[in-house]
Amino acid sequence: MANVLIPVPDHDFDPTETGVPWRTLSQRSHRVAFATPNGKVARADPRMVTGEGLGVFAPLMKADRNGQSAYEQMRECGEFRHPIAYRDLDPKDFDGIILPGGHALGMREYLESSVLQSIVAEFFAHNLPRTARRQRSTPRALTRLPRGAAKIVQKLRLRHAESKTEDSYQGCHRGVFRRDH
Repeated sequence: MANVLIPVPDHDFDPTETGVPWRTLSQRSHRVAFATPNGKVARADPRMVTGEGLGVFAPLMKADRNGQSAYEQMRECGEFRHPIAYRDLDPKDFDGIILPGGHALGMREYLESSVLQSIVAEFFAHNLPRTARRQRSTPRALTRLPRGAAKIVQKLRLRHAESKTEDSYQGCHRGVFRRDH
């Protein structure tokens, strides 16, 4: 099975975009490691977890039951409770990377981290699988995947994790995170 990296900031990441792919990959026996800027346990954006402060938009923007459930389960897993510091990561230890999004200010350290940017660049340089959430859009494969995975990717339609279904990440168990070299 694959070893997948999910880096997040110390706080303010989207709970659904992190929890749903973690649960889906874990249920399919993939290993998922988490990384944070300093190796400290991360916290999701509390507004996206509870809806507090979102006013009339709370039902539309906050994590639904599926997202909240996945996030709560993820918070209890050992890998999430013991993340790796960005500086200690070696992309060669992983078969793929998922880059979840978020909207709150805490995402800034994640987006502007030169250490994390270098790690993501290595995934590109080694042509390893990666998915990310584009602002106001859907997750997608950022570039082509390793040889042998092209047919899988053609069928893979990653939708935004907030689509309320774990089927959004259905392709993750079909070899997308397999190295073919």
